[in-house]
Amino acid sequence: MKLGIHAMAWCRNWDNSALYTIDRVKAMGLDFIEIPLMNLDGFNVKATRDKLRAAGLEAVTSTLIISPEHDITNFDPKVRAAGTDYLKQCVQYTSEIGANFFSGVIYGLHLKSHPARPSEELIQMVAVQLKEVARYAGELGVTIGIEPINRHETFMVNTCKQALALKHMIGEPNVKIHLDTYHMNIEEKSLSGAVRDAGKDLGHIHLNENDWGIPGTGHLDWDGVFRALREIDYKGYASLECVIDFEGGGVWRQLAPDSATFVEEGIRFLAEKRENYWGR
Repeated sequence: MKLGIHAMAWCRNWDNSALYTIDRVKAMGLDFIEIPLMNLDGFNVKATRDKLRAAGLEAVTSTLIISPEHDITNFDPKVRAAGTDYLKQCVQYTSEIGANFFSGVIYGLHLKSHPARPSEELIQMVAVQLKEVARYAGELGVTIGIEPINRHETFMVNTCKQALALKHMIGEPNVKIHLDTYHMNIEEKSLSGAVRDAGKDLGHIHLNENDWGIPGTGHLDWDGVFRALREIDYKGYASLECVIDFEGGGVWRQLAPDSATFVEEGIRFLAEKRENYWGR
């Protein structure tokens, strides 16, 4: 299992001012950095690729659809087309920096309210758009991941089984599942059960505490999660998120003294768990 960290531990958006985080992650002895693709205007592909190569560090990318203009759950075909183009651009940037995995909340507008459960028609409409994205990604050697998140942040995909159902509707081999233990703690009946359900289709997992605080300080069943990851012989990406220093990040109280403490203690805990279950 590859252990990494989300760049949002230090920056909200990715531009040249964030490049220093690559060296920081490398110095921590981690396997990869997760780069956010929320604001593509300031994204310098060449500088990012060169910095990753110089550091000898892997990367994955992730996004949330945060603009209504890119909402692929919109029944206006022009809006859906714009959203598909946005996701394709994310895939293109992922490939150009030398990465091969792009994931996140790619199936609709984040925090969008909806009057009812998503209809089969709506889900099928989204699957059609993501099939186009997946085929484009396949041409570039990129795998895309569907991340289920909790009911307060999306009405579309809340559980691993829903993500698997969408994956099967998309029907492309380069579509995987991206789990997040914070969201799983809210929506899944069993954390370890969800990991086993994902099985060979799991491509990325966010290892976050139940309250999004420092891993190991809450009530999450970490041994169950790592035991299940070991049982499915997971060799994919696993990263820690940290958003405590960002207002509007969805955390409204101080869960750690600062990001440095969060990162140091969180990574130490997760690395020890990996060592215990994987011997590395």
